[in-house]
Amino acid sequence: MEEAIAMTITSTIDDRIANSKYVGVIVDETTNITVEKMLITYLALQHKGEPETVFIGNYVIPSGTAECITTKIKDVPSGRGVAMARVVGLGSDGANVMVGRKAGVAQKMGLNDCPYLVNIHCGAHRTALAARDASKAVSEISAYVTTINNIYTYYKNSPIRTHRLNELQNEMEEHDLLSLKQPSATRWLSLERAVKGIRANWVALVLELQEEEADKDCPVARGIRKRLQTLMFPALTHLLTDVLAVVNRMNLTFQKEDVNISSIQPVVNMTIASLEDLMNGPGEAETTLNEALQDGKFCGITLTQADAQTFSRVHTDYIAEVTKSIKKRFPSEHVGIIADLDTVINASRYPGADS
Repeated sequence: MEEAIAMTITSTIDDRIANSKYVGVIVDETTNITVEKMLITYLALQHKGEPETVFIGNYVIPSGTAECITTKIKDVPSGRGVAMARVVGLGSDGANVMVGRKAGVAQKMGLNDCPYLVNIHCGAHRTALAARDASKAVSEISAYVTTINNIYTYYKNSPIRTHRLNELQNEMEEHDLLSLKQPSATRWLSLERAVKGIRANWVALVLELQEEEADKDCPVARGIRKRLQTLMFPALTHLLTDVLAVVNRMNLTFQKEDVNISSIQPVVNMTIASLEDLMNGPGEAETTLNEALQDGKFCGITLTQADAQTFSRVHTDYIAEVTKSIKKRFPSEHVGIIADLDTVINASRYPGADS
């Protein structure tokens, strides 16, 4: 039964591929449970004047070199009856092995087999990389992310600690508290979720760590608690809340199924303008922090190392790095060309079957 269903689906997909004059290839490297390197592959095509993306397969590849990936990409369309000259697009994660100008996969395909190939790097992925680059460029932000990871691990590895934290939350009657999340380099929106969890749980975390420190003289709890109680930590938490909300709004816009490429330019411009506003004055979350700070205390907890000047520098450096990274990932000359070509390369604008 499964084979019959698979054959029917495959036959339908093959018919649609055959009826699409041109196709695009979308690939990404993955690993399976046995840690074999895999290449997940999709084809983008036109069906009755509408764009469509179909899953083709997840293939084992011996290595992640440009030569190996290029060979497999050529084999996949050819195996479905697609001449390489019909391949006009390549979508990837933008890694150097894929988009390198001298020996990348796109370069190899364009020179030898696909004369009309357009190399595309996912806009949402570019946005995520811009945020990641900025975090790495500012040492205080990088250290902050490390602390979040340490907090997540500290509670994940102990059901008892997690239970005590939950009890504190219930006693405080904070029903809107969020669970702790772990930042991940491969999950685009994970840092914002992790920051929101820290912001919502900050008071409960400090109190639970104080109990852990007093009861068990735990050096790990003491180290994390000391970091949480510096002015820099809640200040960065609120700064990141504001900045990541702007960046992730751009990311989510590019993830929409029906996103129009003509929207790229205004979305990028709006994001940069919003970041400039945050550079010139505190955002909503940072304003909340400033209003709650009283006599060196936040939410009734005394803060240490209250160096507002250092935070002001980090505030400026981080927003400047995010802005620079977005401009680097979305060069104005490229964004302008995309906007101009929208009416030509946006398949959703093509006449439909009923036109």
